[in-house]
Amino acid sequence: MNYKKTIFLILSLALFSCGSQKATQINPSGLKPGIYKNGQMVTFVYPATETNVQNVAITGDFNSWNIYGIPMTYMNGVWVVLIQLEYGIYQYKYILNGDKMIADPYAEGYSPDGKGGKNSFVEVKK
Repeated sequence: MNYKKTIFLILSLALFSCGSQKATQINPSGLKPGIYKNGQMVTFVYPATETNVQNVAITGDFNSWNIYGIPMTYMNGVWVVLIQLEYGIYQYKYILNGDKMIADPYAEGYSPDGKGGKNSFVEVKK
């Protein structure tokens, strides 16, 4: 079994009882920045390359663009959150230090945000 599948299997078992739009903080143990999917379980990994960033959250269609977002956990040089999502396409952004919203440099794609910028998107397929 490859490394990514092993991590997803462990995470899926640990989150078996979570409902949709639930987030759980995890230990990425070597995950690289990007998006990792296992069914409806989506792990968002943001690189911790900016030294002035003290906290990172994620917000999007999946939480009605809540201004506070879902907090991410810093571990091993990355910010990580695992979210269970229903099947579909979701737009999202990261929130840095509670006030700066940015697109995900590792997103599957982008769409205009209506403010001159862009939203990231991720698709959760059956």
